[in-house]
Amino acid sequence: MKKKNIFIYLMASSLLLSGAVMTSCESMIEEKPFDFIVPEDVEDSDNGADMWVTGVYNTIHEAMFRYGSFPRPLDYDCDYISGAVWQFSQFGSGNFQGGDGQADVLWTGMYSLINRANIAVSEINKMQNVSEEFKKNALGECYFLKAWAYFYLVRAYGAIPIYSVSVNESGQYTNNPRIPIAQVYTETIIPLLKDAKDMIYKNTDNGFKPGRVCAATAAGLLAKVYATIGSASMSTGEQITVKTGAPFVMQNVNGTMTKVYTEPVPTTFSKDQVAGYESFSSQEYYRLAYEVAGDVIGGEYGTHKLEDYDLIWSPSGKTCSEHLFGLQTKSGDELYGTLFSSHYCGRLNAAGNIDNSLTVGCRKHWYLLFEEKDYRVDKGVLHCWIRQNSDTSWGGGSYYPNFGKWQRMVEAKEPPFDNPKVTSGWRCDEAGSEQFFAFTTNIHNK
Repeated sequence: MKKKNIFIYLMASSLLLSGAVMTSCESMIEEKPFDFIVPEDVEDSDNGADMWVTGVYNTIHEAMFRYGSFPRPLDYDCDYISGAVWQFSQFGSGNFQGGDGQADVLWTGMYSLINRANIAVSEINKMQNVSEEFKKNALGECYFLKAWAYFYLVRAYGAIPIYSVSVNESGQYTNNPRIPIAQVYTETIIPLLKDAKDMIYKNTDNGFKPGRVCAATAAGLLAKVYATIGSASMSTGEQITVKTGAPFVMQNVNGTMTKVYTEPVPTTFSKDQVAGYESFSSQEYYRLAYEVAGDVIGGEYGTHKLEDYDLIWSPSGKTCSEHLFGLQTKSGDELYGTLFSSHYCGRLNAAGNIDNSLTVGCRKHWYLLFEEKDYRVDKGVLHCWIRQNSDTSWGGGSYYPNFGKWQRMVEAKEPPFDNPKVTSGWRCDEAGSEQFFAFTTNIHNK
């Protein structure tokens, strides 16, 4: 919600310090802003238009990812994520309806993003001295970000309110009715992305800035939107087979009830059609997804290819052509850093060990979906090898995952665990900075 900026004025204090005497009422009430920028201060130029778009991007950090609030509500509602009960709260059961500050961010953060995008669109459209291509790209980026936000909201909440203009412009702060799911897609998300994909710079255009969205970003999201509709509208009764099962069973082992982990097994389910998607043709939207994705792969929206697998997970690969859209973070920064990743990979304490912030990981069933030699698991997954316990007097800890070849590597002290005292773990790109974890190898399997 756009509010009037409040500025700090040095009036009375300046009088006391300087001994100056005001000679008129006008000088006494003169406003001297010392902080913030008001719309009138943004110049009518390409640079000014870009300032508006940057303000919209900034909402992603400021309203959602800051303090690790997002995307926790959605990421934790997953069959393959495991962790402490207290950390999952209502998220593990897909409850996004509030009552928790973390869950609220999904709703308030996305609507903040939408509102700022609406303001930016309105202000950019007023500009007269912005080059045509630059203005088109700036507006396209705003359209993409609005569609991205609505896509998250409609999947989490179903029918949702739609704001075509900012609340300042409409004056409609509350009581905005929810729009049916089908209309959210056909009247808002899909039109926005269709426009955006043809307005935003391709990654091969001179005006494109690495790290920003490009034409393929919008087209790629459109393909995902189509595929999501295709899946959700699939008729009730369709048979789907996936590998799953209870993660463990309790068995009596030598007179003690013991947790015994299970293997995933192929299980067939009958699909339910998702409420609100009944009017869509599943096959038609899968066809549309296939066509748009094919256009992206074929180069219609710029040059995008499968990069070297090691590159895409490295700091230098954050803006490579395979990545269509990603959050750029800054390590150690209060606003532009992110605490979200620390739950998965922990943080290094003064002793060089991972502290107790490591509380989330993929459960064993997920690992067992891959062969141990699968390159995607070896190089594409951050393995948190050890967690430092609060009581470190005995010099050990616990490592994760603690089975299969990962367990064998630690116990045999294979590289990178071959130093008898301190060794280095896998590289971690946390909050945009490359770090190496150092662990003691006096391991106790807990």
